[in-house]
Amino acid sequence: MKLSVNEAPEYLLAAARRRGIGEAEVFVETSRRTRVEVSRGRVEELGHADEVGVAMRILRDGATGFSFTASLEGPALEDLVERSEAAARVATADEYAGLGEAMPAPEAQGIWDPELAKLKVGAKLRTARDEEKACLSADSRINSVIFARYEDAATTTRIVNSRGLDRAYPATLARLIVFCTAAGKDKGSMGEGVVEERAFAPLRKRQVGREAARRAAIAVAGIPPETDEMTLLFKPWAALSFLHAVIGALGGEAVQLGQSMFVGKQGQVVASPLVNLIDDGLLPGRPGSSPVDGEGVPRQTTPLVTDGVLRGHYHDLRSARRAGVPSTGNAGRIGYRHPPRQSPSNACLAAGETPPGTLLSSIDYGIEVVSFTDTGGVNGITGDFSVAASGRRIRHGQLSESLDPFTICGNLRDLLMQITGVGTDLTWFGNLGSPTVRIDGLKVVGGN
Repeated sequence: MKLSVNEAPEYLLAAARRRGIGEAEVFVETSRRTRVEVSRGRVEELGHADEVGVAMRILRDGATGFSFTASLEGPALEDLVERSEAAARVATADEYAGLGEAMPAPEAQGIWDPELAKLKVGAKLRTARDEEKACLSADSRINSVIFARYEDAATTTRIVNSRGLDRAYPATLARLIVFCTAAGKDKGSMGEGVVEERAFAPLRKRQVGREAARRAAIAVAGIPPETDEMTLLFKPWAALSFLHAVIGALGGEAVQLGQSMFVGKQGQVVASPLVNLIDDGLLPGRPGSSPVDGEGVPRQTTPLVTDGVLRGHYHDLRSARRAGVPSTGNAGRIGYRHPPRQSPSNACLAAGETPPGTLLSSIDYGIEVVSFTDTGGVNGITGDFSVAASGRRIRHGQLSESLDPFTICGNLRDLLMQITGVGTDLTWFGNLGSPTVRIDGLKVVGGN
């Protein structure tokens, strides 16, 4: 017997009750996904898939079991309950584990785009090809677009549990990725552009192909900068490399495990007064927005750092119970195959009051950092970082020559305190956003 998507949750909860399992949660996801990839004008990949997935979490004696299936057949669902229970038997009991309660949740605006849901494959293919052409025509030094990829999904998510929670919502998501190479006289470089939106129209406006070309071309004719401490102007894409580590260190679980540079810092000054960090799970139209998180907890807006002062952390249910505070609705799910895990929703460094052009003109001598060629050297626990970057020289408030890749090193604690300007140009890349940022006194290691 095959059940419908609507019937499966109640069937599974009833099966759990028959086994004496009092705490159970069912996560159902239906999706229609498309993936198109072009290179040199040719279609390298064109895929389309409809999928239904069901996941189950159960609690027995304080231990959690999780399993999933892509089948709605009765025997497969019975097996899902059995495998979830078996996983709980071998798991370690956790006093902070538990399921969400049924609570009113606000609507998330702009997360479903009817145009995207009905978009034909031909339009998606043209989008990928257009971005490849835009990348190739943006700069004569671009010699190859390795790929231009378009992906999208129209999904419906439903979370039901034994505590009366039952919430469903539809959402759309589209992504464009362009990866290219540039060549100079004696060296080459690579660049990428990535954009992710809930709707098709704003995706098309982001000119991701041109951005990839700009990042690739900037270093092919550069000169090595000197080694010195100087003022750096981080473009939004570059600033995200640091912001990602900072946001990760603001999670409640990281702090509780001692894996954060913000342990014991709540209520203290941790950054320049220009710094305001926010997690907002209800921001209209953003990829991280939804009415509820992966545990069914209502999304909300959570101030993290306000005017440089650490105000709080984001939590899922487990870290919230451990901290003795309510969950902030920050349990994420990467589809039905994964259990919920604490993560930011839409996190950003809030826009400041200074136009980026004014920030540039305020710098007599420094570097505009456009992108990073290696971001593996940022440690959210100690705050230490050493990353390779590309950019251009700033002279007397004007952009000058391109630079060879250089290294920026220091500590995130110092970096946050040394922010002296925040732009008005908040730019989102997926669920993370940043404006242009001016930072004084960072160490640059160049070729001389």
